[in-house]
Amino acid sequence: MPSRLFISLAVIVACAAACSDQSGEETRAQLLEMGRTDQEVRERIMGLLNDSGPAALSTDEFRSLFEEQQLVDERNFLGLEAIVTEHGWPDERLIGEEATGAAWIVMQHASIERQKRFLPLLRQAVAENRALASNLAMLEDEIALADQGKQIYGTEITMTDGKAMIAPVADPETIDERRASVGLPPIEEYLRRAEAELGAQIDRSALDAD
Repeated sequence: MPSRLFISLAVIVACAAACSDQSGEETRAQLLEMGRTDQEVRERIMGLLNDSGPAALSTDEFRSLFEEQQLVDERNFLGLEAIVTEHGWPDERLIGEEATGAAWIVMQHASIERQKRFLPLLRQAVAENRALASNLAMLEDEIALADQGKQIYGTEITMTDGKAMIAPVADPETIDERRASVGLPPIEEYLRRAEAELGAQIDRSALDAD
């Protein structure tokens, strides 16, 4: 009898592990597909803008692509919401960096109100080492900028009339201390990298002390 009980327990443990692995693989596949569709429609929009310039904004093709982007964003957010409701914020240790990166992309393209709903969950995930503090910092910057007009960590760069500039920052004199606390590089290093990617200079006037 004890041996039969041992075998039964072993089977239960094995089944639980298999189900867990399957669930993780399904979640990973779902998130990767969300990331693919998110980027695919945006790449087509950028291709149109690169080919036709600002005039593309008034075309039927652009309007159609923009509507498609909104539908993709809505579908992806609802998918992410279902995953988070069942499993919590995606754990990079279980599903990998690429899949959790896709979850982050979906979150970046959600509305501010939706981002606020997920903020406590992401904070908890960071506290439990299941998510990157630098991603949390970017989300907090986006929300703070929308709510208070000033960001905390300096991750938000805006474009106005074709000019790139760092969005307003609260207490700019201590920004590098805050950035270091969440694993972000010094602001000047961050801006130099951004300038290299944009191919344009970034206005730093928001970093002047009040």
